[in-house]
Amino acid sequence: MIFLEGFVHCDLHGANLFLLPDGRAAMVDFGFTADLPAEARLKFAEFFLAMATNDGARCTRITLDTAAYVPPRLDHRALEDEISALVAQAAGAAVDDFRVADFVLGLFEIQRRHRIVGTTAFTMAIVSLLVFEGMAKEVAGDLDFGREAVPFVLRALASRPAHAAA
Repeated sequence: MIFLEGFVHCDLHGANLFLLPDGRAAMVDFGFTADLPAEARLKFAEFFLAMATNDGARCTRITLDTAAYVPPRLDHRALEDEISALVAQAAGAAVDDFRVADFVLGLFEIQRRHRIVGTTAFTMAIVSLLVFEGMAKEVAGDLDFGREAVPFVLRALASRPAHAAA
């Protein structure tokens, strides 16, 4: 939903998601949803792929490209070092040890220290993944969230117009 359609459901828990007898999913309660504009959707997909492939420098560039505010005297090297360390820790984590919440809290703390303000679009997508992770761990505790998402991320990135390729 997020990577291909840009639809963000931030309240996706067991009472709002049902599996139908034919295996399709049915969602209800669309009160806490958002649309990711195409550019933000693609940047989010790029960030997710960079995180999954341990590319902290790219995650840093995307963080800055999508920020609502970047302070004029930002220490770019320190920021990249901190984000790269966070990404390396996440990329090297075993499935059972990786927690989206821990990664997100780490990223938000780095942004706070460097006085970077993220966009609402990215924040909503992150909230959606946090909620989904909680539900997914209840239903399928051994789910490798990153590995399962990568094909959708790649499809999203492959579908972007040629002039939008990074």
